[in-house]
Amino acid sequence: MAQTESFSFYNLENDDLDKPIYRIFPKERLIQMFDEQKNVLVRPGKWEDPFENFILKSTAMDSEGNKVTFSFHDEYYGQCWTTLKASDAMWRIYSPDRFDVDGKKLPPNGLRIKTTMRKLADSLGQPCGKFGPVQSSIGKVRYLKDAELKDFAKNGLRSAITGESIAQTLLAKRKAFSHEREIRLIYSDINNSHSDSDIYKYKIDPHDLIDQIMLDPRLTPEEAKAVKAEVRSKTKFKGTVKRSFLYTLSDDLVVNV
Repeated sequence: MAQTESFSFYNLENDDLDKPIYRIFPKERLIQMFDEQKNVLVRPGKWEDPFENFILKSTAMDSEGNKVTFSFHDEYYGQCWTTLKASDAMWRIYSPDRFDVDGKKLPPNGLRIKTTMRKLADSLGQPCGKFGPVQSSIGKVRYLKDAELKDFAKNGLRSAITGESIAQTLLAKRKAFSHEREIRLIYSDINNSHSDSDIYKYKIDPHDLIDQIMLDPRLTPEEAKAVKAEVRSKTKFKGTVKRSFLYTLSDDLVVNV
C-alpha cells in the first residue's frame, strides 16, 4: 500500500497514477453526471459477479473457532474502470445491443470517458480532508485462479483487519475476468452516513475530471454526428468528443498479392 495526501492506492506503482483509465456506460448516465455534477459509486453487492464482496459477506471463524460476521461489509462502495484503451469485448459488454418493441436494432447507446487514476482518486479523496487516505482508495484488481481465490478468502483477513486488507478483498477477482484489466475506485463510509443507500454520490467537476469522450465504434458516421451534437449541447463539454475507429480499416492498408 502507498498513499498520497488524499487517497491510498493498492497493487499500483507511483508512475501508474498518471496513466489513463476508461469507463464505458450509457449516454444518459454521462448527461446526468454533468447535470448533477456528481460521480456515483455502488455497493459491491450490486456488481454482477456473485463473487464480488464474497469474503466480507461470508461467515468467518475466529482464532478460537467461533463464527463471526463482518458488520462493515456494507460500508464500502466502488466503481469499476479499465486500463484497456481499445477493446471489442468491453464495448459489447458495457454498451450492449438494444432493440425497439418491434425487434428492430437501435444504435448503440454507450460511450467511453477517459481520465487518470490520480484525477479520479483525488476527486473522491480531497473532499474528505485528513480522512482522505482512510476513506478513499484506488487499486488494480488481481485475477486469481480458483484455488488461489479460495486460499485468499480463508487467509486474507487472518493476520489483521485493516483498511488495506479489506480493500484487497474488493480487488480480488476470478481469472475468467482478467480480460477486463480492471481498476477500482473504493470509498469507505466509516461514519455510516450512507448506510440506508446502495449508492454513494459525491460532488465533482466533470469538465476537470474527464479528459475525453469517445463514442461507440459501431455508430455510423451520421449517427455519431448526431450523438456528438447531443453530448455537446447537453453537457457543454469543451474537450475532445470523437467516434472510436476500432472497426475502421486504415486508408494506407495495402495487401500484397
